[in-house]
Amino acid sequence: MNVSARAEVLVLAAVLMTAGASLGQQGELSPVPVQRHVEYLASEAGKRLGTTAMGELMDIAKRWESLDAKTKEWMEKLLNVLQELNAGQSEAIFRPIEAKPEAQRRDLVKKAFDDLVSGASVPAGIKEMPAVCIVIIGAGVDHKSGLGDMEVCAPRIAAEIAPFGTFLQNISSVWLGLKQRPQWIGELLTGKRMGWIVSDKDVFKFMSPTVLHFFRKAGGTRQGKAWIITSGDKENIIFDALPLHPQWDELYRPVAVTSVHLRRYDEAVRDHFLSQLRSIKNPLAVQKNLPSSLTPGKLRLDTDFDDVSAREVIKDAIAMRGGNTCDSNAFVQELAAQLLLSSINPELIIVRFGPDWRIDSEKQQRKLKDLMTRKMRDDDEAAFNVWTAFRRNPYYRRNGYFILLAEGHPGCIVVGPDIHVGLVVGARFKLEEMLPTVAHMLSFDWAKFTEGFGKTSGPIEALFRKK
Repeated sequence: MNVSARAEVLVLAAVLMTAGASLGQQGELSPVPVQRHVEYLASEAGKRLGTTAMGELMDIAKRWESLDAKTKEWMEKLLNVLQELNAGQSEAIFRPIEAKPEAQRRDLVKKAFDDLVSGASVPAGIKEMPAVCIVIIGAGVDHKSGLGDMEVCAPRIAAEIAPFGTFLQNISSVWLGLKQRPQWIGELLTGKRMGWIVSDKDVFKFMSPTVLHFFRKAGGTRQGKAWIITSGDKENIIFDALPLHPQWDELYRPVAVTSVHLRRYDEAVRDHFLSQLRSIKNPLAVQKNLPSSLTPGKLRLDTDFDDVSAREVIKDAIAMRGGNTCDSNAFVQELAAQLLLSSINPELIIVRFGPDWRIDSEKQQRKLKDLMTRKMRDDDEAAFNVWTAFRRNPYYRRNGYFILLAEGHPGCIVVGPDIHVGLVVGARFKLEEMLPTVAHMLSFDWAKFTEGFGKTSGPIEALFRKK
């Protein structure tokens, strides 16, 4: 995106290594020593290289301050190249080395590193599929207090995301406000104007499969390749099972981490915490031990998710919370970031942040505006953190589309490999057009994507550069 690889790597490292650090008065991140930057980048790049290569890379990184200028330049080039290798390329280069006698491995690793730095050709590796990450923010916020004035209300999005893609100013839907959240998300996920989601007492059910189900069926992909993560629902929305379509019910379920699940996980963590406290007696020690003592089985993740790798990512994210509430936007952000950085590399991810429900009941306009502003600032920071994780993963940098939607109002930002850069489009589009647009991004024939459930309109052509 018009940024050199070296500069991008160092800037991203600075952002990531200072996550959680306090911001200065101008909103700038606190400086972090270069030594830590390099060690962090080496640890990230080395995860896919094998034991010997990882050890050699970390050994060099830890000696960074004592390296001469020529070796530092060599190391920077190496890290840039390693960051861009896909999983298949890394395996093709370094896996054969691990199969050699131990006495030979270190010299072979050094030669492989030198070859990569000198520009030697690398194996093609496995073919990588395109991916789409949709982030939904701003529930309950009006257009003026949302992306309509994002330079003020969402400065991170305005400065760090929007300039790299296209801003669609008018994505229309008949569903507005917090009371119509199920219908809005229903229209987005089914590609049907009237939402195709119905209320059965206190549960909402889909009358059509969602884009997640269509994707799994069309691509023949495993469950861990399709995710929706959402919190803060007062309503119970069934995103995974399709009780109105039993022939689809189990076969094409996505990984759906929703308030229905998260409230149960909160209870499971609390019960586990109390049981541990009886023997350990130290709350801090119990918190520290959660990553090892809290298992997928204790969280009953196996009842919801077929994918073993997905269970591990969810379990780790819950354990890292240290007993804090999972049914929250903070957890949605953390889980999304961990997922984007995992080796699962999902091809379709939907991240939906919950609202501040005080917006629904506040009558005083001054207080209401203040709540909306705070909500957008929180969502702005959360969306930026998800974007940062998205950009950290070389797979998504090469193949990924990032879609930022404002729930209930018309702003939409799209970034991707063939998306116009720096373009603002004022033409009106419909929310239902997002489904065929996503199908097109994922390289499917959008006209056949929802076959058997009615036709959808075509993708939003204004987004794409002509080939």
